[in-house]
Amino acid sequence: MSADRTEAHHRRNGFTLIELLIVISIIALLIGILVPVLGTARDAARQAVCGANLRQIGIASESYIGSNRGDLVGSPATSGRSLLNTSFGDMGSVGENMIDFRPDALQPFDWAGPLAAGYLGSGDSLPQRRDQRLAILSGAGDIGGTSRSMSGAYGVFACPSNNEVSLPYDGAVRPVGFSRGDLQFRPQLAMSYTTATNYLWQNRAATPSWATENFWGGTGTLYPNAAIRNDIHLPGYLPRIDRVGTSLSRKIFMAEGARFQISTLPQIDHDVRVTGAFGGAFSDTGAWNTDFTRAWPLGNNTAGRNMTGISFRHGNKQSVHRGNVLFFDGHVELMDSNEVRRPEFWIPSGGGVAQARIWSEIRSQYADYPQISDGGPNSQFGAGTFVVMP
Repeated sequence: MSADRTEAHHRRNGFTLIELLIVISIIALLIGILVPVLGTARDAARQAVCGANLRQIGIASESYIGSNRGDLVGSPATSGRSLLNTSFGDMGSVGENMIDFRPDALQPFDWAGPLAAGYLGSGDSLPQRRDQRLAILSGAGDIGGTSRSMSGAYGVFACPSNNEVSLPYDGAVRPVGFSRGDLQFRPQLAMSYTTATNYLWQNRAATPSWATENFWGGTGTLYPNAAIRNDIHLPGYLPRIDRVGTSLSRKIFMAEGARFQISTLPQIDHDVRVTGAFGGAFSDTGAWNTDFTRAWPLGNNTAGRNMTGISFRHGNKQSVHRGNVLFFDGHVELMDSNEVRRPEFWIPSGGGVAQARIWSEIRSQYADYPQISDGGPNSQFGAGTFVVMP
């Protein structure tokens, strides 16, 4: 009897195959439930950090505006003015020949450099070399850095959901990078945030009085060029906060965006030249114009990736694209990529956009807006009907 009880006791200490399968199934079920939840929580945390980054940038931008009598940062007519007044021949195309010259802005539309130098951190901690400074402004920190590594004040330049590698461009895309003099430009972490160029240009006029004899601000830099004026009309506009609009809470200063994107390229590239016109590496006409934007385009690139999902990094990247957006009043919103394509977000009040260029799905909503038409051969904007923005 004793031996029988011992044998039964040993049998009861084990698990049957069915019991093991049940336990494994329960564990697998729990993992299946928890992994998406943890992934969603992680994405939500990254989205919150991204939004906090933009709020800090907004505070710094307001400080710049207050210190510069209402001028907006990131404009060729404001923080980029020192570049436009410097001999391009002395600088070289990527700044390799700069002599005793240390601008805050790497390009005329660079908003990050001026904020980093005076409003987000200590300017003394920024390197003089353009290649090293570009790496800091991307959030990678090191030349050729391809992941977010900066912390502290300069960490605000990188969205934690941005994992895109951007190729340097000096007139042609350089997939493995290039060197010029002592400078090195390598594939690096893409810029996370892009400003709205239409608030940073000024109305087309004669060369301004502040421009020196070395002024090289060509087409698409200080003023919109003829092609852009076929899409946008900015009557009498100057890049000042009092000219932005009647409601600053509905005018976009900056949004998550990956520039430069185009359907015929497999990945992002960034302009490293001093003469970065049309927004350079830092600014774009806006998501409203699906024919001209290079930061928020529709469709797929040649690698088969959805370009809207590359720019708007939060949400389901296969179908729902959301991104954080900073408005001129300083508040940040998480917006759907469809909603953000409304043109009134991207154009100063009183400015006009070509009706034919508005995203086709929402074009009919603007039929009752005030309109202006081409004024004839002396018109300063393109042919067709322009819808006036509130």
